[in-house]
Amino acid sequence: MKLLTIKQPWASLICLGIKDVENRTWKQNCLIGETILIMSSLGVENMAATNQTWCVEYQRLVSIGAVPRIEKLPRGVIIGYVDVVDIKEKYDSLWAADASHYKYILKDPHMFITPLEGVRGQPKPINYDISIDELLAIPTI
Repeated sequence: MKLLTIKQPWASLICLGIKDVENRTWKQNCLIGETILIMSSLGVENMAATNQTWCVEYQRLVSIGAVPRIEKLPRGVIIGYVDVVDIKEKYDSLWAADASHYKYILKDPHMFITPLEGVRGQPKPINYDISIDELLAIPTI
């Protein structure tokens, strides 16, 4: 199964079903129709240098208690999984980046109750040895 590493808070927002798009400068069509694991990177997003609309929305979600503050989010672990249903150049979502990025359209997210440890992620998808049956047996929120 493929694993994709994403900075926090975006990794958690994906697995919680809030962020429905992952933006990448590269397109990997083999991911369409696949379930991928989401790993939170060790580093966090530089909120001062990222899309301000996303930052404002994240802060709103924190203020209403929908998500934890960034320093409370898990890092360096596999936190869940999601289905990649399409990759588009344009997509109507708050979370879609500008035209310089491909938009990976995500559906059916799951957040693990207990993250999986013991793996090192990369910016591009890597293989992780787990079957779909093993994946579905892991408790999710």
